[in-house]
Amino acid sequence: MKNNFRSIVLGAIGAAVGLSFAVPAVSSASTVHDPTAGVVLNIGDISQQQALPLITSGLITSTGTTNGAGNTIYNVQGYAFQVTFNQFLAGPEVLAGVLGGSIDLGLTADTPVIYAQQQHVPLKVVATALPNKPGADFAIVLPKGSSVTSVAKLSGKTISAQSATINQYFLLAALKKAKVKPSSVTIDNLTPLNALSALNGGSLDAAVLPQPYVDLATAIYKDTVLTTAVGYVSGYSFLDASDAALANAAKSTAIGDYLKLLSAASKWTKANQAQWITVIASTYHLPAFLATALVTNTQGSYVPISAKVIAATQAEANLLYAGGFLPSSLKVNSLFDTRYNSIVAKLK
Repeated sequence: MKNNFRSIVLGAIGAAVGLSFAVPAVSSASTVHDPTAGVVLNIGDISQQQALPLITSGLITSTGTTNGAGNTIYNVQGYAFQVTFNQFLAGPEVLAGVLGGSIDLGLTADTPVIYAQQQHVPLKVVATALPNKPGADFAIVLPKGSSVTSVAKLSGKTISAQSATINQYFLLAALKKAKVKPSSVTIDNLTPLNALSALNGGSLDAAVLPQPYVDLATAIYKDTVLTTAVGYVSGYSFLDASDAALANAAKSTAIGDYLKLLSAASKWTKANQAQWITVIASTYHLPAFLATALVTNTQGSYVPISAKVIAATQAEANLLYAGGFLPSSLKVNSLFDTRYNSIVAKLK
């Protein structure tokens, strides 16, 4: 059970899992003249976040064959292209796959992409998702009996926030608002699973946790929430395409179609939410209340890449640099490719 919790919670980093997008269904038109015939999109997935709703809704079906990496190849309802999924535990690993050339398209939070730009990973953000309650699925959690009553009182404390993730940025934003210097706290780079264990084992004073670990901490361990990330983070998550895939005309077209596919699957999860919660609970061996929290706190919609999205990402990069977590300042506008904005605008 521990490994299953690890997978689903790390998958929640960046707030990307289970987003429920109210959009039109995938076209069932003939694919005989589809220019994407023969294309296989290699998707960087996190704990089946993309694959599971697509499979459960019936929008993709296994061909019964695998690619050279041993990943199942799926046919896509209404389209000629096929997809495979490489499963990872977190966004930084997805982007490592892009850098290595094994990933065409992956879903991450915004923070890993900022670090990817710093490391010259050849990618572009091609679509943006926003939850209905940005920041509601993350919190700074205190152990039972803690004397800490405000973020300002975290000065001198040891806090867990996984490096290069939205957890890290949330903590920095909260400390800045409370006028606490990052240098005045000790930040441990722990995964949410290990952070929860350390928090309740007495070696941490606080931990930044995503759902469903926030609810697990409060329900099982009687820990307390100091603050959620509402008001501290923009909440955006990104679909990131490799430069190589975008330069390939057929794959570029398939990526636009894949956006429609994801949206149709997410529409299904919203229309069948009770069934979807059951699927989540069964797949990841989660109690029903944790599966419900995970689904509820991550529902949202796609939004076009806009000046607002870029400005929010730039503000995040600026804070990471000011806090000493990036070696140089960045101009993030070059990260974004708006060619799919017209598609995204119709996915509401």
